[in-house]
Amino acid sequence: WILIWERSETSKEIQNNFNNSWLTHIVAVSWFNITIIIVFLTYILKIFPSIIRTILISIWVIWFVSIVWDNIAAIRAMIMWLLAYYILVSGRSWNSFVILAFSAFLLVLYNPLIINYDISFELSFLAVLWLIYTKDFFDKLFSFLPKILAIRESFVLTLRAFSFTIPIMIVYFGQVSILAPIANLAVWWTLPFTMLFWFISVIVSFFSYDLAYYIWFI
Repeated sequence: WILIWERSETSKEIQNNFNNSWLTHIVAVSWFNITIIIVFLTYILKIFPSIIRTILISIWVIWFVSIVWDNIAAIRAMIMWLLAYYILVSGRSWNSFVILAFSAFLLVLYNPLIINYDISFELSFLAVLWLIYTKDFFDKLFSFLPKILAIRESFVLTLRAFSFTIPIMIVYFGQVSILAPIANLAVWWTLPFTMLFWFISVIVSFFSYDLAYYIWFI
C-alpha cells in the first residue's frame, strides 16, 4: 500500500480495520512519501551541482508517482512539493499557502469536478492548510510531551490534521475514532524507515538482486 498503492490482495476486513482506526492515510501514497523521497535524495545527491540534483530528484519523484498515476493524492503531492522544492533551491522566499493554492488551482483546472466529488482532495488540502496555520498553537499546547522517537511531533501532527478534517469525515463516513491519535502515534514513526529501506533496496538492486531483496524484506 505504502509504496505502490496496491490493494487488490488485501482483505476487506483489513481495509475496514484501517478505515475504522483512521489509519488509511498511513498506507496511502501522499505528501509524506514525496517529502521523504526529496529529503533522502537531497542528502545522497548533495555532491552534485544544484541543477543536476534538482533534475535527478524531479525525475525520481515523477517516476515514483508514475507507478501510482491513477492516484490523485500522489499527483497532488508531487505538484505541491516539486513547486516548493524548486522555490527552495532557487533561494527565493516562499509562502506555503501560495504553493498550496497554486497546486489546487492546477488540479481544479485539470478537473473542476474534484471540488465537489473528490473527498480526498478536500481532506488533503484542508489537512495541509490546518498544518500550516496551527503549528505554533499545538506545539505550545503539547510542549509537555517528550520529543524522543518523534512522539510529540507524531501526536501533534495527527491532532492538527484531524481537528480541521473531522467535520468532513463525519459527514462522509459517519464515524469518528477517538483512538486515532494514539493509533497514529504507534505506527507513524515506521514510515520513514519503510521508505528508506525501499530506496536502498532499489539502488542496490542494480548491483545485486539477492542483497536488494533482503534489504527490502527488512
